[in-house]
Amino acid sequence: MNVSGWTESRYWNFIRGVLRSGFKRYPNKYKALASSKRGRGEYECNSCKGVFKAKEVSVDHISPCGSIKSYEDVATFAETLFCSPDNLQVLCKECHYNKTMKDRGHSMLDIEVIQFKKHSATKQRIILSNLGVTDVGKNQAERVEQYKQIIELDYGTNNAALL
Repeated sequence: MNVSGWTESRYWNFIRGVLRSGFKRYPNKYKALASSKRGRGEYECNSCKGVFKAKEVSVDHISPCGSIKSYEDVATFAETLFCSPDNLQVLCKECHYNKTMKDRGHSMLDIEVIQFKKHSATKQRIILSNLGVTDVGKNQAERVEQYKQIIELDYGTNNAALL
């Protein structure tokens, strides 16, 4: 590590970011986008099959690139990052977020709770009211616990559509 004052983690995150910046201009990224193009500036999500504008999609690595924690990891990361088009897919932002979270070991239940926490207190109260909660929690911890209980009981339904 060559930067005074940086932690080792910050250094490797910087290196990872520099490599990811190069991916923005990688030709195979554009091949993946072209294969999912459905109209002028519109792309089909490989997961949900919805059609989205260019700003609403990401090119995802089917096999995750992994992390960089040492010089030995750089070659493997770069090889996976700059892969062939058959390891790339176009996903809408929501599907990409969900896949990334699953790749990091989160369950769909965890992902829904994380998304719920991102809402304002007012939006959380509305969601809970729409789910039939009459005595909505006063603080976020109480509201999150109420939300978890509801989606754990009825996880087979599409509660995410209410978000």
